Amino acid sequence: MADERFSLDLLGPVILETRDELRSLRDDVHRMRDERFPAVDRTLSNHHDDITVLTAMVMRYSSEPIAWATMQAEIRKLAERIEALERK
Repeated sequence: MADERFSLDLLGPVILETRDELRSLRDDVHRMRDERFPAVDRTLSNHHDDITVLTAMVMRYSSEPIAWATMQAEIRKLAERIEALERK
């Protein structure tokens, strides 16, 4: 005999209500993202260099020598590319 507590007649409406609530929450999240993300994206793109410098400082002062060395290597590569382009 099947357990009445777990019948589809009882669980079905709960599942449908949960699905509808989830859809509503997703819609709210998408709406907020669409409203807020472009402003955040513009802010980050305007301050890209500032963020890069701050990130490098955080890596340096947080005792992460590997991350700092990687950042220095990237800067060195970029400097070498610029020098090579200037020589042409």
